[in-house]
Amino acid sequence: MQRYVYGIIQAQAVETFDVAGLGPDDPKPQSTPLGDGLAMISTPYRGEKIRPSRRNMLTHTQVLEHVMGLHDVLPMRFGTLLPAADQGEAILKANQRQFLDAFDEVSGCRELSLKIYWRDGIAFDEILDRNEDLRAARDALAARDPKQSHYERIDLGKKIEAAMAEKREAEAMRLRTPLAPICRRFIEGPVNDDLMICNFSMLVDQADEEALDTAINTLDQMHGKRLRFRYVGPMPPFSFVELKIDPVTPEASPA
Repeated sequence: MQRYVYGIIQAQAVETFDVAGLGPDDPKPQSTPLGDGLAMISTPYRGEKIRPSRRNMLTHTQVLEHVMGLHDVLPMRFGTLLPAADQGEAILKANQRQFLDAFDEVSGCRELSLKIYWRDGIAFDEILDRNEDLRAARDALAARDPKQSHYERIDLGKKIEAAMAEKREAEAMRLRTPLAPICRRFIEGPVNDDLMICNFSMLVDQADEEALDTAINTLDQMHGKRLRFRYVGPMPPFSFVELKIDPVTPEASPA
């Protein structure tokens, strides 16, 4: 029977975790020692490739979060299936070096995520309040026929868009300045929303989590009337670990 693998921990004994895993009858994940003080967390799995449904992905994350309360954990990509027993363990043992190197990077740390947004209308109003030329152009166009001022409106839109990008960059720099020094590693992710200012993934030593919480609370107190903070975690270090083990795509077998 195949094994569905959630992650790798540093352990030498077999351990069963009291959380529902993926597969028929919600099996409880178990650690399997691999040598060199490493163990894989997995459950038996029978059937086709696991669908990336919301329920399945949530179960994968919940297992990792449960294990994270007991061990440092290197998370595997969702959907990682290995062949049965000895063959699957051999694949993982062949990758022990990358596991040990990854633990050197994230040992004692957890990931936290912070997304910061402008509140509705704030950025636009602030740009116009501080730029007399843009404000005058907007007011002048408001009194003109839209059809006759079509190209002027496009030009004004481009200028406001450029001012918004400049404002976002400056705001993000001010926001990350008190946070980045607290983190072991700090990643700025993509901004995919017009109101989003920044998207930070932070790898933090557990001893420094309280300091990071305090720094973010301070920012919220300073800027909460104009900015909205979405602070999530702690979670396994998904953004800081990339284990390059290709999932095995098994032939369909009866469930």
